[in-house]
Amino acid sequence: MRVILDGVGSPARPEVGTMPPYRDSFNDAPIAELVSYPRTRFAGGKQAWQDVAASMARIRPQPREQ
Repeated sequence: MRVILDGVGSPARPEVGTMPPYRDSFNDAPIAELVSYPRTRFAGGKQAWQDVAASMARIRPQPREQ
């Protein structure tokens, strides 16, 4: 989630490349879908991550109402 939200400005190795942040481009729903997909698709039958929405709320809290 953090990589999608905050991007990659300084990769571990130059050949890996950078990625822009998408914090201001996507709301929580598409980011939750993005982080859930690789687990579902490539984790060899492991159970899907649970409560992705709660994790997203911890990482990116909603603004407080005034």
